[in-house]
Amino acid sequence: MKCCDSSPSLGAVLSWSFSSHGAYHARSGAIYYTFFILIWYYRAGQVNRDEGGVSMSEFRDVTVVREANVYFGGSVTSRTVLFADGSKKTLGIMLPGEYEFNTGEPELMEILSGELEVLLPGESLWKAVRGGGTFEVAGNAKFQLRVKELTDYCCSFLKA
Repeated sequence: MKCCDSSPSLGAVLSWSFSSHGAYHARSGAIYYTFFILIWYYRAGQVNRDEGGVSMSEFRDVTVVREANVYFGGSVTSRTVLFADGSKKTLGIMLPGEYEFNTGEPELMEILSGELEVLLPGESLWKAVRGGGTFEVAGNAKFQLRVKELTDYCCSFLKA
């Protein structure tokens, strides 16, 4: 299967990648999964935009920072993508678990696949978010996540 022949499903690309390259290991698996997500974004062959022209399945003319961002013993990993206009995103994977994060800049979290609950700053109720959903977090804030299943995400750092 070639990734660029058509628009393959993420699962098809990852299933092929994992079965061709050995067993999936829970601790290091998220790092490998993140790597294959980046390949999929790079090679998907299509650019999809929502009504506002924001959401894309492919990023062009970017720099990807080689070193992974690894949190919570490898349960959350991401790669940083830098754009020519100075903007920044991270593409990552979260394994099931409970996590608390701090923000520097305001963030837009796009949940590409998976399922989680988020507790935003100043809120008392957890909000369920599934693949295709989004949420925003203010800058210099804390938020909590309860990740229910393996979750693929894109975090965009917003201008304050």
